[in-house]
Amino acid sequence: MESGLAYQSDVDEVNAEVLRVEQNMIATRFTRSGYLEMLSHLTGQKLQENTVLQTPSTVQTQSVWAKGRPELNLYSSQQRLIEFQSNMNRVSNMPKLGLMGLATVIEPGVSFGPSTVSNVWVAGLSLSWNTSNLYKTSNNRQLDKIQMARITNQQEVFTFNNTLEQKQSNSEIERQKAIVSKDKEIVQLKEKITQSYQLKYKNGLASMSDLLTSIYKESESRNEKSLHEVQLLLALYNFNTISGN
Repeated sequence: MESGLAYQSDVDEVNAEVLRVEQNMIATRFTRSGYLEMLSHLTGQKLQENTVLQTPSTVQTQSVWAKGRPELNLYSSQQRLIEFQSNMNRVSNMPKLGLMGLATVIEPGVSFGPSTVSNVWVAGLSLSWNTSNLYKTSNNRQLDKIQMARITNQQEVFTFNNTLEQKQSNSEIERQKAIVSKDKEIVQLKEKITQSYQLKYKNGLASMSDLLTSIYKESESRNEKSLHEVQLLLALYNFNTISGN
């Protein structure tokens, strides 16, 4: 403007954009501070405002149904418990055979003649059979079958739903990958457009408003690219959570 190549309105537009950027920076700092406090509460570690957070590394996904989900361990434990209970019921219905024995040593008192020691051994077998549970055996077996079928059904339903969630999550991953790949092309094009407007403005072929709009759109495309990259990471970690990896 001092050289006569720009107008006061151009300077005002630049100053207005500077104030808008400063305003966004203030809002971002407060938002970041709030998230740091939430993260401190979740992790139990005190995080300062100058804490540098690292972007998580990209994780690998495997399109296989998981074996690491805790629900599977629960179903397996419940099935083993029913098997143990069934075995205990079967054992309790069996007759019990026991071996009993008794040994007695008889030694005479003090005497002046020779003394001898007499041994008495008694042995025998014991047989007991509690028949009170025999009447419940059939019902117990039916109950065990019903409980086993219920657990198996729950496991199959969980497997089915988990597979659907994996397919949906995998589709989301592919969608985010495609979006991110396009973001890179968009940013490159926006950079070229901004450079073109800078050249046009220097030659008096474009206004300051046109140049600032171009810069704003380039910045917006970079922000969208960063957002989509975070969403891709979230989709990857979500898939691993669903699959139990």
